[in-house]
Amino acid sequence: MRAIGPLECVVLTFPGAISAESLSTVLRGVEMGGDVRLVDALLAWRRSDHRLVAVPPTAIPELASVAAAFGLGACGPGLLGSPELGEAARVLSSGLALVLLVEHVWAQETAEAARTVGGRLVAASRLTAERAAAVAARMAQLRPAAYRAEPPLSTVG
Repeated sequence: MRAIGPLECVVLTFPGAISAESLSTVLRGVEMGGDVRLVDALLAWRRSDHRLVAVPPTAIPELASVAAAFGLGACGPGLLGSPELGEAARVLSSGLALVLLVEHVWAQETAEAARTVGGRLVAASRLTAERAAAVAARMAQLRPAAYRAEPPLSTVG
């Protein structure tokens, strides 16, 4: 069995339903660089009584073939659970949330490379949105041709 890289939950929101083409565009964007692998996904929305409902995209006939093409559902149900849905519930007031479980393949590959020369990956952390903005601004000053000082993607948590 191969080791698995760090896992992360990512929540994307949309103002309404998502089409198969839109889902494909988003999932392709996640895996485009090869550094992140999709592990699982759920679609979540609020019912009229404000309760959160979540289903795998493979359970929605219009989305099932796209989800299956990206390997979603291959590990069976239940990889995403209450903690991850709590993130979606916290940010979703209306519309739809796509909750993704992704593996940081690059980190596992980096850890393996370090092990081959006697080292090890011992920590990884995500910068806060404020700290990431400060770093982005400094990068834009130091290498303006390579970086734009746009606000970084917001982070949950």
